[in-house]
Amino acid sequence: MSLDVINFLAETTDVAAAGDATKFWAIAIIAIAMAIVGTMEALAVIFTLNGTARNPEAASKMRTTMLIGVALVETVAIYLLIVAMLLLFVA
Repeated sequence: MSLDVINFLAETTDVAAAGDATKFWAIAIIAIAMAIVGTMEALAVIFTLNGTARNPEAASKMRTTMLIGVALVETVAIYLLIVAMLLLFVA
């Protein structure tokens, strides 16, 4: 966070404006985290395809492991989506 935002949050008496700024930063951080999750899933698929190209006999084991790994990484994205929805509509 920049110093201007921190000063704004510290000096404002308008609670709604401070809440909106905090909500904006929280959702921006969640969006960045979701982009990182998507990148990591893509890397998992890329490395699995690379391994399959190098060793075709182990393709089924690598595919199973990749699917489990991608499912675990995807749960992070689902949790982030739930938190973003709660911040948008509840907070």
